[in-house]
This record gives sequence, structure tokens and C-alpha cells, in this order.
Amino acid sequence: MTQYLSGGMKTFGDYRDRENPLNLYQATKDMVDRSFFIPKDKMPGIYSHVIEYPQGKMAGADDFFYWQIMDFGQGPTLRVDHVTIFPGTYGAIQSVLADKQLYASRYIRLSLQMFYCVQDTQNPGKPGFYLIEMNDSQLPDFGGLKLSVVRKIATSKSVEGTNNTLGLFKRILEGSRTCTGSCGVSPEL
Repeated sequence: MTQYLSGGMKTFGDYRDRENPLNLYQATKDMVDRSFFIPKDKMPGIYSHVIEYPQGKMAGADDFFYWQIMDFGQGPTLRVDHVTIFPGTYGAIQSVLADKQLYASRYIRLSLQMFYCVQDTQNPGKPGFYLIEMNDSQLPDFGGLKLSVVRKIATSKSVEGTNNTLGLFKRILEGSRTCTGSCGVSPEL
């Protein structure tokens, strides 16, 4: 974290634990450049923040970091993430949040989740918004069967996490801050 906070992903260098080395900075930049969910020309501040943090930090952005232990079925995976809540609106998009993986001890080489709160333009007086989640990730160069199993489990865990997060926000909006079931966060929230 100290290294990342001072110089960003460029300071991480390459993973050389497989046949093909992976430069986390370049691989993340390439993934974002191929995607359509952070258009560099329409959201240059968000693009720069996600790729060039801390040098490209967007004014007013709120950053926090967390770690978690996930189980994809073959033992625990430690993951460290950087979350940013971006200021401002972008047309019908009322709010943007990014969750970028900085490290995972196994299975997922890089990952980026983008969340967009989008106003209902057909019914602008109606309260609420649509939550759109976009995910992109890169898995290691596994062989066929292992790759399909890991991808299936990772997708299932991602959907479960999204459902837990939506449930938490629903409870908060309805006035209940108590967590029941597996909401993936501390019940004290």
C-alpha cells in the first residue's frame, strides 16, 4: 500500500509467476482502453484517476482501500482493492464509483468494477435511479477446464457480492442499518 500510495501501479513492476510476465499497470491500462465503460474522451478525469493514481488523482474524488478474503472453492484468496467515489455528474449518470483490484493472491490477475447511478430519463420526477455495474477482469493463463471452473466461481461470487451490496443499500435507504444474513460487511454498519 505504501508503494502504491506514493507511485501508483507503475511501481509494482511485473508478475513473473507464469510463462508470460504481467505488468499490472500496462495490463490495467490496456483493459480500460479496450473497454467502453470509461470513455477517455468523455470522462478524462475518471480515466486518469483509475489509471494514473496518485499522480492523476481527480480533485474531489473520495478514495478508500480494503482487503478481503474470498474462497473460490480451492482455498482462500486474499484481495486488496482501491475504491473511488467520483464527484460530479455525467449527463444522466448521477454518480460513478470504481473498484480496482490492486492485488490478489491467486486466480484473478486484475479486475475493475465500475458502478453508475443513472437517472430515469423517461420519468425524471420519479425517485430513485438505475444501478449499472460493469466488470472486467483477467485470469491467469490456466488451461481449459481449470479456467472454466475458476471463471464460473468468480462470476458467481461477483453476483453474490453485488446482491449483498444492493441488499445493504436497500436496508440503509429503508432506515435499517442492521445486517442480516451474509451481507459481506460488518453488522455494525
